[in-house]
Amino acid sequence: MASFALTNLLLDVTNPRFETEQQNQRDAINRMAVEQGDKILNLAEDIVQFGVDPSSLPLVIAADDGIKQIVVEGNRRIVALKLLHNPQLAPEVWSAAQEKKLKELSQQFKSIPPSTNRNTLIPRVCTISIKETKSNNIYHELRRIHLDQYPFAIAVLFRVFLELSVDHYIIEKKLKTIQELDQMKMRAKLELAASNLESKGSMTRRQANTLRSFGNPQKFLAASIDNFHAYVHDSHFSAGRSDLISAWDSLELFFKKFL
Repeated sequence: MASFALTNLLLDVTNPRFETEQQNQRDAINRMAVEQGDKILNLAEDIVQFGVDPSSLPLVIAADDGIKQIVVEGNRRIVALKLLHNPQLAPEVWSAAQEKKLKELSQQFKSIPPSTNRNTLIPRVCTISIKETKSNNIYHELRRIHLDQYPFAIAVLFRVFLELSVDHYIIEKKLKTIQELDQMKMRAKLELAASNLESKGSMTRRQANTLRSFGNPQKFLAASIDNFHAYVHDSHFSAGRSDLISAWDSLELFFKKFL
């Protein structure tokens, strides 16, 4: 999965959402804001609260200059991100209330500390109250030990913590017996937990689908079950600091639901 700087991602000026082809990037952003105003703001708010949905990454093609990328799927998400970075990109298209909301969201977004600045898997600002002793002890160890010194130990503990957390939720909600749970694969456990959280209204469909995507072998995600299995069983698979941090950041919301 490739990564690109936001400044190198260009909107598709021929996007079918537009009635006519836009002349340049500023026109495209303005038109998107005019036509999708509240949806853009709602998406921006979702990004501030939960981060970018890893199951809905944009689809891009190379631009003619060989450096920039044209977004062919996911333009609205990219506009939301660009506006969070710079709310002045689309001046004079918002109502007073919309403009105020956008500026507030931008301030919140910019105040979020970059996850890559930490040297522990779990950020200090994350607090989870865990009653089960073993899971609680693992959680506190993962808050203390350093990624640059013990990446493999952290990766294995992380894998254990994930399964214990999902198992706890399934048993607590009486979705399966312990005997039934012992026969289930991790992918099936994630699917069961996601469906239950969605049916209860504890998660939106989008959030539940994100949780399901971690068990999808077709999704190349840092928090994929295949990666977690490889940390334990593949002698050639290394635990990367940035991948581990990305995986925690993707799963943090769900741990708070499970425990």
